Amino acid sequence: MFFYWLQHQVKDECVLDDLAFFGSKVPHNGYELERIFGIHAPRMSERFDRETWDMMVRARDEEGKSLPQMMKDVGLSLTVVRERMVKNLNYDGEVLETKSESEIPIPSRDAYFHGYWLSDGFFRFYERELREVFEFPPLESEDRELAEIIKLSRQSTAIHVRRGDMAQFGWSAPAEKFAERIKWMEEHRAPQRYFLFSDDIPWCRENADALGLSGLKDRLVIVEGHKKEKAYIDMQLMSMCVNRVSDRSSFSLLAGFLCRAPNACNISSWKISNAEFVPQ
Repeated sequence: MFFYWLQHQVKDECVLDDLAFFGSKVPHNGYELERIFGIHAPRMSERFDRETWDMMVRARDEEGKSLPQMMKDVGLSLTVVRERMVKNLNYDGEVLETKSESEIPIPSRDAYFHGYWLSDGFFRFYERELREVFEFPPLESEDRELAEIIKLSRQSTAIHVRRGDMAQFGWSAPAEKFAERIKWMEEHRAPQRYFLFSDDIPWCRENADALGLSGLKDRLVIVEGHKKEKAYIDMQLMSMCVNRVSDRSSFSLLAGFLCRAPNACNISSWKISNAEFVPQ
C-alpha cells in the first residue's frame, strides 16, 4: 500500500527492496505479492546480474549490511527516510525520520524509505484502484466450508493475534487489549461466532483468559492448518468476516481493507491514523 502511495507522490520510478527474500534468513514465507495476487512490482533483484546480486545477499547475511549502505559504499549515497521508532537499519549516511504518521518527507534526491508503514491512510485515496488489483485465488473445498460458516454467522468476527517478529520487537498488543476490544464487540455487535487466527495458536490457548477468549465458549472457532505457502488463506478468511479485532500487523490491515462486507468494523489493539498524508 505504501509503495503504491509513494509512486503517486514522487511521480518517478520506485523499486521494491526484495533483498530480504534471498539467502539463508528469509522472513515469513518469502516474497508473495506476485504468487498470491499476480501483482508484478519492480524489484531490486531484477536490476542486477545474478553474480552481483548473490554478492549483495552474502553481504547482508554475513556482514549485516543494508541495501542503502551497499549503495553508499560504491558511491551512490541515498537519503534514508525512516519511519519513527523503526531503528533496525544499519546506515551511516543521511537519515530523515518521519515526524508523524501523516508527515512523510519526500527528498528531492534519490531516497530509500524504511519502515512498516502500517496505516490505512496510504490506501484511502486509491481504494478503488487497489481493490481491483488485490484478488485472492479460489479456496479449496475444506476452506470453502469454513468460508460458508463465516458467511452464515451473524456479525462474524475475526480475532487476529500476531506473535513472531512483532512480539520480539515488543510491538504486539498486550493480551488485555484484545479482551477490551472483544468486550466492546460483544456490547456493540454481538457476534454469533468468533474466528481466531494466529501464527502462535498454542500461545493463544495458554493465554486464553487474558485474551478474553475463555468467555466465548462454543462461539469461538480456532482456525489452524494454514502454514507456509498457504498462510495467506488466513488473511483471505479474515477478510470474509464482517468484523475484525486486529493486532499490529500488515496482515490484519490488508484483511480489513479487502473486506467487502457492508458496515464492516475494524477495531485494533493499536492506533491507526486516519489523518491525511501530506508530503513535506
